[in-house]
Amino acid sequence: MRRFLTVILLLALCVVSFGVPRSAQASVGPSLDTNAWGANGEVRAVVQTGNIFYIGGSFNFIGPYTGSWAAISTGTAAWDDTFPRVEGIVRAAAPDGAGGWYIGGSFTSVGGLARNGLARILSSKAVDTDFAPSANGLVQVMHFDVGSNRLYIGGKFTQINSTTRNRVAALNGTDGSLISGFAPNVVFDADPDLAAVNAIALNGSVLYIGGTFNRIGSTGRNNIAALNTSDGTTTTWNPNADNTIHTMALDAANSLLYVGGDFGRFGASNFRERIAALPLGSDTPTAWNPTASGSVYAMVLSGSILYVGGAFDDAGGIFRSRVAALNTSTGSATSWNPNADGVVYTLTLNGSTMYVGGAFTTIGGQTRSNVAALNTTTGSALSWNPGTGGATYSIRIDGSTAFIGGNYQHAAGVRRTNLAAIDTATGRPTSWNTLVSNGVQAASVQALAIRGSVLYVGGRFNFIGGQLRENIAALDLSNGVATSWNPGANNNVQALAANDTTVYAGGQFTTIGGQVRNRLAALSASTGAATIWNPGADSGVTALALASDSIYVGGTFNFIGGGQLRRFLAEINLDTGNATAWNPDPSNTVYSIVVTATTVYVGGFFLEVGGISRNYLAQIRRLDATLTDWNPNANDNVYALALNNNILYVGGDFTQIGGEPRTRIAAIEADTGLPRSWTATTNDSIFALALNGARLAAGGKFTTVNSEPFASYAMFTKLPIDTIGILRQSEATFYLRNSNTTGIADFTLIFGAPGDYPVAGDWNGDGITTIGVYRQSTGVFYLTESNTPGAPVVYSFVLGNPGDIPFVGDWNGNGRDGVAVFRPTNGLLYLKNNLSTGFADFQMVLGLPGDLPVAGDWDLDGRDSPGVYRPDTSVFFLTNAICNFCIVFADFSLVFGDPGDYPFYGDWNGDGRTGVGVYRRSNGITYFRNELTTGFADIGIIYGIEDDLPFAGRWGVSADMPPAPADTEEPEVAPTFVPRN
Repeated sequence: MRRFLTVILLLALCVVSFGVPRSAQASVGPSLDTNAWGANGEVRAVVQTGNIFYIGGSFNFIGPYTGSWAAISTGTAAWDDTFPRVEGIVRAAAPDGAGGWYIGGSFTSVGGLARNGLARILSSKAVDTDFAPSANGLVQVMHFDVGSNRLYIGGKFTQINSTTRNRVAALNGTDGSLISGFAPNVVFDADPDLAAVNAIALNGSVLYIGGTFNRIGSTGRNNIAALNTSDGTTTTWNPNADNTIHTMALDAANSLLYVGGDFGRFGASNFRERIAALPLGSDTPTAWNPTASGSVYAMVLSGSILYVGGAFDDAGGIFRSRVAALNTSTGSATSWNPNADGVVYTLTLNGSTMYVGGAFTTIGGQTRSNVAALNTTTGSALSWNPGTGGATYSIRIDGSTAFIGGNYQHAAGVRRTNLAAIDTATGRPTSWNTLVSNGVQAASVQALAIRGSVLYVGGRFNFIGGQLRENIAALDLSNGVATSWNPGANNNVQALAANDTTVYAGGQFTTIGGQVRNRLAALSASTGAATIWNPGADSGVTALALASDSIYVGGTFNFIGGGQLRRFLAEINLDTGNATAWNPDPSNTVYSIVVTATTVYVGGFFLEVGGISRNYLAQIRRLDATLTDWNPNANDNVYALALNNNILYVGGDFTQIGGEPRTRIAAIEADTGLPRSWTATTNDSIFALALNGARLAAGGKFTTVNSEPFASYAMFTKLPIDTIGILRQSEATFYLRNSNTTGIADFTLIFGAPGDYPVAGDWNGDGITTIGVYRQSTGVFYLTESNTPGAPVVYSFVLGNPGDIPFVGDWNGNGRDGVAVFRPTNGLLYLKNNLSTGFADFQMVLGLPGDLPVAGDWDLDGRDSPGVYRPDTSVFFLTNAICNFCIVFADFSLVFGDPGDYPFYGDWNGDGRTGVGVYRRSNGITYFRNELTTGFADIGIIYGIEDDLPFAGRWGVSADMPPAPADTEEPEVAPTFVPRN
């Protein structure tokens, strides 16, 4: 029976290659997870457990990077990412009458094209290249008149297209040129910088404007005026408001103009508190007088109801928080009461739905981030909930799409306040949702640590997980609820580390856990009480790293651990709280620490350690606090470190490391300090890094990553995926491909001799897989460090006996592959870490005679372990164990392929976990599976011809290598060696 889905494939292809040589050390670029959402504020801490990254900082929204004008489905609330992104603020939008939109604000680019505050987006979703007017200040409001092809705009600008236009202008709707005859001069003499036009309404040949001004040209007009559209002159209409007008709603049928703002009267004695109805034929407001207790920013008229939004608590004579419906006859508020908890800036009515935008978190009885849809009968919020990461100023509806403009870069996401759980597979927040707040002050999460089922949180807050907690808390990972653990700190907690019994906290506090503890404390993991351990730092603690019997501490202190002089970095004994003799003495603040068995890596603001030059990064021996020769030499602050095997990931403010350009994030060799070819860039600081398999999470205050819009949080795949290669044994020719797709070879090279078995591994830890062969007749490995024609043999050595089958893996997790052989006669495995003749490091029994060997990181622990494939039953038997002189049993098994297939292995999706593959040697069809379970193939391709042998790797060479000439030199012969029994 067929055990996986066979894809429809093309006829078999010959493997050919074209092009010119390139170095095998081509840059290995990081894969940015474009599905990952960003945050609308700084991310200061990241920690990982399982398939979750927990992130903390000072944000309240997580979503895709939409720009400040988003097209959102009114049905699903999904974002249409085919519309051009706007970089800046959008305050106004108007339909162009042809299915497109004019937008205005204080933005600088639209869809990658430079646009200063004004743009047109066509119905095709393209930016109109013919319409490119430029405003030198904020565009606050706009109205397009289709009949005259005029776009009227108001705001704070003083020039349009480098021509004087003070706060109001009329543009040609086609090319954005100024209407020359329309040039009112809106002025506020008391403070010219406050002069603005905030509202406009067109009625025939008259344009009504409202804002902050005291004259139009030489004609006195206080905050409201009527302009002739023919020449921009004022009419005689002069209601004379005593303060700013923010919004207007025209009732042309009844010759009324409703206005809202900050005013208290019109003329000398017509008192109207922030809402009024003005007859178009009279300067005196009508008797209608609902009043509002605070600013009114938005109005929508519907029949006998005027909907208003703003910053008020009362309207129409009754409590109404920021939004209300007023009867146009009586001025009293109706029963409609959505009750928003923040300012409402815009209202748009569409049928029986009122769309509301502003700066609120709850409205209509539901949590909503700055945008909501309300039932016009009940005032309750509908299920539509796209959210924005900042204030919403404009909502316009067209068919089934809501166009939302504002001061944000993220929309169509979820509200998460300073703390979130991110699924590593999707890059999006899980349903885990814990509010972190600090009363009227800004809250922030600055430190995270996980132990077992508990997430410890430090920062500046007084409420978290549904409970009052001062600056430190413990959350249940299953539901985000605060546990009873409650040490309470009187100031920021900036660093955390935990073991089974104790939580170590560092920061700016002087009391914690019920005791005086200066900036560093040990807290009982069960009670939260401070233990007697009391090192006492004289200034802030910013970094902690636990070792077996000590804790390494970094910060701004000079004295710590019993009053000992330890500048910026110290080792504190876990029993006594005293500083050990270990004293590297960096010259300034340490922000991040990573500890290994022999070494302490530190990053910070220092330029020396122990009087020796070390710029921002250092490697210090744990034994005696002396520096190693390791010296990456960053050129600016380092805030974050994350170590994975032999790769140290670094984040900060730097733009160079090891003499190579690396912009705020880098991967360097943990043993040599040399920068790896992995390169990424951000446009601002990185404060936190964490690893999960092949995922690297980065938090900071950046807004772009690799020139792509990603704000504050991003996820990388550390290295590219593994891709297919085959060896044609009869020709000793390797055919390598850069993608797992049907096609011709990307590059070709001859290596070894006919009949050799292929191997491929990262022999030197540079992140690039290079080829080699195993000569079955002699048991000799021949390996090269370059995938270029004529590459020399770098390693040659003996392992195993004639007839053994080779395979490759990183057995000790040091970032470099070792080799192994499988003895098909008895199921013995011989694993070796070093690429030299010598005894095997591990001898194991796994499988049966006739099996074929495989290896991979099956459990994401950072090292490879072996497995076997049974060709007659198509079963993989895989183990997570490596041991010596032992018999192991498979931890799990899976069925994949058909009897007679040949196995191989690789990370096909970049998640850090090795998947399996089979090659059907009878027809050259290859099948890949990501999950280590019985199931269908994820990928199926044609590659190679009958009897080729498969393998996989990350080749690091551009797809332009030519076929190599035959290599007539025999590889170097190594001495005979037989593994020990």
